[in-house]
Amino acid sequence: QGETIGLLHVSFTEEALIQSPLELRSEELEAIATAVSLALGNLALREKLKSQSVRDGLTGLYNRRFLEESLPREIERCRRRNLPLTVVMADLDHFKKLNDTWGHEAGDLAIQSFAETARRHFRSEDILCRYGGEEFCFVLPECPPEDARARAEALLRSQRESTLRFGRDSIGPITTSIGIATFPAQGVDGIEIVRLADAALYRAKLRGRDQM
Repeated sequence: QGETIGLLHVSFTEEALIQSPLELRSEELEAIATAVSLALGNLALREKLKSQSVRDGLTGLYNRRFLEESLPREIERCRRRNLPLTVVMADLDHFKKLNDTWGHEAGDLAIQSFAETARRHFRSEDILCRYGGEEFCFVLPECPPEDARARAEALLRSQRESTLRFGRDSIGPITTSIGIATFPAQGVDGIEIVRLADAALYRAKLRGRDQM
């Protein structure tokens, strides 16, 4: 379909070409190339559709659907291995005021910027999700609460010290509130752990935001 996705290289021995010259093989080779390209194209399309179904379009983080599918699985894996799992809930402070003052485009930029900052502060094996709106949920398998707390503190500091470039203007800092809960010390399943982390996030908001 007009897109180059690979190169098919075929070679023959001299004896084989004597028996059947290359020009007589062109139709066969084109058929092979077409079949391979269609197979690769279908695989690429399937992977793209799969990614779209579990990824948030704005940030590239996982979406809430993926969180709901993967968290019970990670909880069970940590249960079998007798290891902790920590859930971190995060929410951008005064987000409505940001949108009202600067517009939704600036709000989207703030969400994208926070997602990139979160990627730098958590491990590659952690499951980073956009929970909805300006709220995020991070699942940290095999992570004790003290390690999760240290990472969350570093994330809070980064947000506190950051500014957001929006056209010619500078917006910021855009602070964050965070809540943490750990399995199995605080809850026995994913639903309870998320609820407890969300409650801790709400308490951080009530205490004045920019904290956990």
